[in-house]
Amino acid sequence: MPIPSFYRILLPLLRELNKHEECEFLFIKNKLAEQFKLSVNERSKSSVNHKNVFDNRVSWAKTYLIKAGLIIQIDPKKFKITDLGIKAVQSKVKEINYVFLKQFKQFRIFKKLKDQDNLVDDY
Repeated sequence: MPIPSFYRILLPLLRELNKHEECEFLFIKNKLAEQFKLSVNERSKSSVNHKNVFDNRVSWAKTYLIKAGLIIQIDPKKFKITDLGIKAVQSKVKEINYVFLKQFKQFRIFKKLKDQDNLVDDY
């Protein structure tokens, strides 16, 4: 299976965090690699700038979820789901993408988007 885009990682990452009180990056990265059935080669693939591709995509997914307020970083290595993130998982959302994330004020601020009347501050 090809390495998923960071957008495809968002929802599985949030769902996995919902199963644990808090997680370390390495733990969650390994859980996601198992879910996506990545081979050893795919898990260790490097980009042209010598960064691990899968690590980088999981990191970006984590960043976007943090910026939306769905998870929080509790120390340099650990993070956990927020009440807002739990609500998103419980809503049985089928996909987390850019449009979904834009509904959260913190994410709009992060992306420097203008507030729009049809966007909400809470999920």
